[in-house]
Amino acid sequence: MRWWRGLYAVINQHWDNGWLQPTYEAKDEATRRFNIMWKQIAVYFRDYPDYLLFAGTNEVVRENDWGTPTEEYYTVQNGYNQVFVNTVRATGGRDTYRYLLVQGFATNIDNANFMVMPTDPVPNRLLVEVYYYDSYDFTINLGNMTITQWGKDATDTAKTEAWADGQFQKMKVKFADNGIGVYIGEYGVIARINLGSDAANLEYMGFRNYYVEYITQSIVNHGLVPVYWDNGSLGDKGMAIFDRKTGRVKYPDILAAIMKSRPEVGIKCTPDCSTRRSPNGGTGGIRQSGTTVFYANPDVREALATFYTIDGSLLKTTLLQPGVSALDIGTLVPGCYLFKVAGRSGTVSARIIRE
Repeated sequence: MRWWRGLYAVINQHWDNGWLQPTYEAKDEATRRFNIMWKQIAVYFRDYPDYLLFAGTNEVVRENDWGTPTEEYYTVQNGYNQVFVNTVRATGGRDTYRYLLVQGFATNIDNANFMVMPTDPVPNRLLVEVYYYDSYDFTINLGNMTITQWGKDATDTAKTEAWADGQFQKMKVKFADNGIGVYIGEYGVIARINLGSDAANLEYMGFRNYYVEYITQSIVNHGLVPVYWDNGSLGDKGMAIFDRKTGRVKYPDILAAIMKSRPEVGIKCTPDCSTRRSPNGGTGGIRQSGTTVFYANPDVREALATFYTIDGSLLKTTLLQPGVSALDIGTLVPGCYLFKVAGRSGTVSARIIRE
């Protein structure tokens, strides 16, 4: 796992071949299997750092019933979320405070209204996950070859910019504004490269790029986390950006559309530079003197040090050996930054200023 390079990873339940049904009839046996599965996963990974998250379920539906859930459906789904949290927390280690993602029925934004957040012994460590694929005919309907436009310039403007903004606003108001992070765990558009002519293919690519750019930016603007669904398929009707065998970027325009949402580096501010510790009681101190940041690593193993802009954009990472390390920040643009260190004994962070 590449946490030491500043990458986050999510292990999710994706998918179960249909045994995790949201019905009273299936609940007892499904809960038994669900508990065993997550206990095995959580025990294996319980000493991994905060860069690893777990996501409990994926699009739990009743035999392709994607509509508004019945009381039975969403009650059972809420129960699975609670079992997930209880099981992971009970395995100990870093799982006792690891960030966990929970979902509503079908992982759908509108169905999030029926969610009851699980009880968690650790505060502020649960996130809500939803997916976004509106409008369906344009984004992922494999049988559609006619709806090839999206947005303000499309022939059919149903469920375009204003609709997307409204959906993300729902998640912001219900969860993010109440201190619960929201993770858009899937969104994107399939490739269509056989529309009958080069001109038609090119036009579609333009609308596809625009969709990804607008949706990504809207997600970020609403304080949510965007995660594009790269399914590894590079051909017609696939959603991959990268060739997983070579690492080559197959669709650089899609990647560029996503990256446009990143905030600028070097934001001015006058922060409180006091050290903040994570719930696991991490030890070690951070202090700054001019353009040098010092950290005393109390562990016998390396720790991962990461610099972010104050609003969360990753700048660079480095590994710190046991003992005192000195890091030069003279090359950073003047502004305010977050410095975070993750080691075996905990996570510690501080705001630093490059004058």
